Amino acid sequence: MADTRNEVSSAVTGPVFQAGAVHGDVHFHSPDLAALIPRQLVAPPAHFANRHQELADLESAATQSDRRVPAVVLLKGQGGVGKTALALRWLDQARERFPDGQLHAELSHPTGEPVAPDEILGQFLRALGIAPNQVPVSLAERTALFRSMTAERKLAVLLDNAVTAAQVRVLVPASPDSLVVVTSRRPLIGLLAAGATTIPVSPLTDAGAIELLERHVGAERVATERGPAQQLARLCGGLPLALCVAAALTVSRPTRSLTWMARELVNEERRLEVLSVEEDLSVRSTFDLSYRDLPPAAAVTYQALGLHHGAVFRLDLVAAATNTPVSQASQAGDHLLDASLVDELGDGYFRLQDLVQAHANTLAGTSDQIDPAVIRRRMIEWYLVAMQTAGRTVLPARRVLSFEPSAEPTATTGLDDPQTALRWMERQRVDVLAAVRAAEEHGWPDLAYLLADALQPLFLVYKNYQDAIEIGTIGLRSARATGNPAGENSVRKSLARTYIQLGRVEEAHQQISSVLENARANGNRRAEASGLKSLAMLHARTGHFERAVEYFHPALEILRELGTSREQGLMLIELGTALLEAGRLEEAERHLSEAHGLLADSSTSDRLNAARAATALGLVHVHLGDHTRAQQELHTALEALTELGFDVDRGRTHQALAELHASMGNAAEAQNHRDSAARLLTRSPSPNEDD
Repeated sequence: MADTRNEVSSAVTGPVFQAGAVHGDVHFHSPDLAALIPRQLVAPPAHFANRHQELADLESAATQSDRRVPAVVLLKGQGGVGKTALALRWLDQARERFPDGQLHAELSHPTGEPVAPDEILGQFLRALGIAPNQVPVSLAERTALFRSMTAERKLAVLLDNAVTAAQVRVLVPASPDSLVVVTSRRPLIGLLAAGATTIPVSPLTDAGAIELLERHVGAERVATERGPAQQLARLCGGLPLALCVAAALTVSRPTRSLTWMARELVNEERRLEVLSVEEDLSVRSTFDLSYRDLPPAAAVTYQALGLHHGAVFRLDLVAAATNTPVSQASQAGDHLLDASLVDELGDGYFRLQDLVQAHANTLAGTSDQIDPAVIRRRMIEWYLVAMQTAGRTVLPARRVLSFEPSAEPTATTGLDDPQTALRWMERQRVDVLAAVRAAEEHGWPDLAYLLADALQPLFLVYKNYQDAIEIGTIGLRSARATGNPAGENSVRKSLARTYIQLGRVEEAHQQISSVLENARANGNRRAEASGLKSLAMLHARTGHFERAVEYFHPALEILRELGTSREQGLMLIELGTALLEAGRLEEAERHLSEAHGLLADSSTSDRLNAARAATALGLVHVHLGDHTRAQQELHTALEALTELGFDVDRGRTHQALAELHASMGNAAEAQNHRDSAARLLTRSPSPNEDD
């Protein structure tokens, strides 16, 4: 038999047919690749709202000039925030730019596990016309074939819920005219390093949330129930998934109102349950996916943050709560950021969205890894240590109450200069107030009282009078509960001074009477002096300056007997100011000079109140006509107050300088100081004194 061989002498594109003898016509059939245009994207959601900036950012990323590779855009945000809806809306608007089709793949399983990229490549190749039995087996061969098939095509590719950058890389078409939109909870650093553009997708603003509700339930209905609609927007945290579920539950029954829905969501413990109606429409399931991917230490941190009484936190708080080094807390924070479970606010601050925190709180309640009571107490103790540290920086001469923390306190950083400490105190104010309430609620009156006391510098600085009354009331109950009569007197004094500032005379008088009664019954001379001083300040506040002087004098005598230099200096400022208002200038000058000497003494080191004394003394010299001495005192005060950063006291010093220059006939300079005073006095006030 003759030797027969089959040979192909050159490269062949397409199918090869082997035949011995052929009779009749031969017909070759293969898919018409040009006719196969995949349209895998579903229609965008019918209800879509308020993503104008993100749509503009997508447009900009897709049309960037001088592009040699396909544009890759990462939409990053937490689960349920509407990343896929945003992508579908923009891709639908831009579909004419991609005439060769649209590909879509889900890159994670329902369990959160990543889908293998070779599986997705197989789907894409089949969608582009490759017969199933002709799809290569290996990942490398599938990748090469996909690049070959997409080299001349203009394709739009949507890759949902990407887990890793490696998944995405092999699914990018070869044509520079193509576009890939990726959605993920993770930052996918590898994509960014390769030139991808990240567009953060945040929860909707209040206006956007209201617009989305209007699209679901009707604008007229939202207008009729505007208040409940706004409450719903807040309770859902601006999360589109939660808003859509709430709207669906509302419209599913004709008798249900937005008021009813808002009532259903008010209870934080039930909120996630209400908003998790089905597996594919469940806020809880969405958060569960992100949580399951966390490393063990980050999972514990997430649970702990669910117990936080506030929304904004710092990593040193996390370290204190979990009793770990700050470096470990920072690593856990990075994992939570990567999972889009927390937002980074900058300057070392982070935030949990309300619904995310509710989810974390639910997990903490059933956890066998943490003790909720221990975590909560550690957090409150951290706030106490931090507030005392900041207060010591702002008012170094003020006494600080001691306590024994349950664990080694985590050091607080960045609180070593007055202006930084002041900003920190104000930024943390809401959460610290919540910590006081939480301490009382959980049965720790010792912490509630100590925190209420530590907050006094903040109230003195920023004049948060309503907060001061609420926290003072809690502090008073807590001092009584701990059997602390000295603490009770201290709280009553602070409450009295706050009522005086508000002009609430009867309430101030009640607190002062209680202080004096308790002080005299217990022979507490210092508390008696404080009560008399408060009574004098009440008379001064109501314009009875001579009567005020009558009470300041015996209070001052008690302090002289006790030998308390700083307290004498503070009393002398108030007495000298009352004498100035009463027109008794020589006496005012004498007392204010003594006050300045006591407070400027190195052993007292109270620069703030020494500057306050200098301002009052300078104003006395203005009225005495001693312009040189007045100018000297006022400029000394202004220099110190500027360095310390106390704006309102600076404003008052500028007012005194304006009065000085007006009396000297310097109209222009006087106006300059008035303008400076006006600017400063519109800002947050600074402290008077604290005793």
